Amino acid sequence: MVLTHVLLSAWAAPGPMRDCPLPPDLQRRWDRGTLTEAELPSQLEAWRTAHPDRYGVTEPPPAGTTLVPDFAPMDTLHVALPGWYDHDETYTTLLALASKHGRVRASVMWREDVERIRRRLEGLGARLDRITFEIEHPVDTIWMRDYGPVPVNGPGGPGVLDFGFAPDCTSDDAYPTTSRR
Repeated sequence: MVLTHVLLSAWAAPGPMRDCPLPPDLQRRWDRGTLTEAELPSQLEAWRTAHPDRYGVTEPPPAGTTLVPDFAPMDTLHVALPGWYDHDETYTTLLALASKHGRVRASVMWREDVERIRRRLEGLGARLDRITFEIEHPVDTIWMRDYGPVPVNGPGGPGVLDFGFAPDCTSDDAYPTTSRR
């Protein structure tokens, strides 16, 4: 049985007065002032409709499906690392300790951070052979538990659910789908 448990996520600097950066074309319009707050919901809906591979409707789980509790044993700990340096010690210590007990999937914001994080982990005695760095699928906000793949046990065995997330946090909302590709 393979369960991925999702804890935390990364942070990207928000656009002006937004919780999350918008999709690139909408962000450019927002930054230029050619997209208004009133127009934003319909533009975001159009964006999602144009990208059904990321934002398609998630079917409800079958009867008998239960959420996996936070304290349940797991095969892989999935931690997405924040992109700010003042928390490096906290997150590298977490990764180092977790790697001594099992596999870790570490999602990072920027590719160039991986070598710096590896050096810190080596210094902490981490089991680098158990840590996989995920760098291809960015997220916008810190709490992946709010939008990430939610582990469940269903009648057919373990799986994940993908709930919709805040309409303007398109990278976060797409993460459960895009990160599995």
